[in-house]
Amino acid sequence: MRVKNIISNRFFTINANDSVSKLISSAKKTGFLGGIVVDRDQKYLGVIHVKDSIRLKSDPQKTNIAKILKRAPILNKEDSLFRVVKLILEVETRILPVGAKDQVEGVVYDMDVIKAFLNSSIMEREVDRIMSRDVITVEEKTSIAKAIKTFIKNGVSHLPIMKGERLVGVVSAHDIITKILFARIRVTTGERVGERVKSLDIPISNLMSYPVLTIERGTKIGDCVQIIMERGVGSLIVVDGPLIIGIVTRRDILEHIMASEPRDAKTYFQVIGEVPELMEREKILMEKNIKSFLWKVERRYGKGSLFIHVKRVKGVRKSVVTVKVRLSTNSGTYYASHYGYNLIKCLQVLFQILERSIVLETDLARREKRSKREVSNHFLDLGDRKL
Repeated sequence: MRVKNIISNRFFTINANDSVSKLISSAKKTGFLGGIVVDRDQKYLGVIHVKDSIRLKSDPQKTNIAKILKRAPILNKEDSLFRVVKLILEVETRILPVGAKDQVEGVVYDMDVIKAFLNSSIMEREVDRIMSRDVITVEEKTSIAKAIKTFIKNGVSHLPIMKGERLVGVVSAHDIITKILFARIRVTTGERVGERVKSLDIPISNLMSYPVLTIERGTKIGDCVQIIMERGVGSLIVVDGPLIIGIVTRRDILEHIMASEPRDAKTYFQVIGEVPELMEREKILMEKNIKSFLWKVERRYGKGSLFIHVKRVKGVRKSVVTVKVRLSTNSGTYYASHYGYNLIKCLQVLFQILERSIVLETDLARREKRSKREVSNHFLDLGDRKL
């Protein structure tokens, strides 16, 4: 299947000099969540999605679209869907343009790509293999302002809301934008004068959706996609009885699709996010470290995938790099995160953590298998004695 099979005209066009408030109102007016950003001559500059506006720390009416647009290459109609997935992950967007040169004819959304793979055998795997285990949650009494900071700091799009150890709701970045940011813009622009603007100090529970859509561990990825499509949600909470054990998002599913692309190399890796500028020798060293680690993984566990997510956070003196990695192998899926001032050193620490995790889990699995065998042999011996 190619881009031409899933191209869509569900987008709006917006000028780079327009304010972010116009982005939000355009989305509300058209019902489309994504748009194409152009200059004064109507030439393509980039893409924008409503969820990008949550990163704003300034007034939406005084901030131009140019400040938050995503630079993304224009797709060709004959491009493969694997190229689309790779670019969606790289650019960290949910929409990509399709056309030629500076002219856009249509767009491709992340969910349309996922839908195209729905009948593929890769959707038969269990969600446990792709879900994010590091679930970021907030208490129901947390203020909306603090919840927004949590969204930005952790780079997540959904937050489960807890009351003690009990899951009571979930809130998305889209909820914040439509129920808070858009409401504030409506009032200040006089569209509906007198409407009460919700304070950022009130509890996040006022915005949460409930009851929460959950799925049991062991659910097939394809079934998760069906629920996401039918219910129009962006994520699903994975539970094991009363316990939250993970969350699966569109990004998790896209990474799974990307890792399944047929290729010569055994293990696929991709670096995603705000990678700091590196000198040439640093780039070579980083690539050498990654390939060295993957060589060890391939030799012991065979084919797999490694996704490295990088985020920069402003520190007191200089930016701090936060790195999250997910390694999937035949023996299981492993996660680790670390932060520091040096990306290469962070990766070195993370690879050590992953190696220890794999060895520990493999050792535990062997012990469990040995124990089951010993118990089985014990009962067989008892049966023989009775005979």
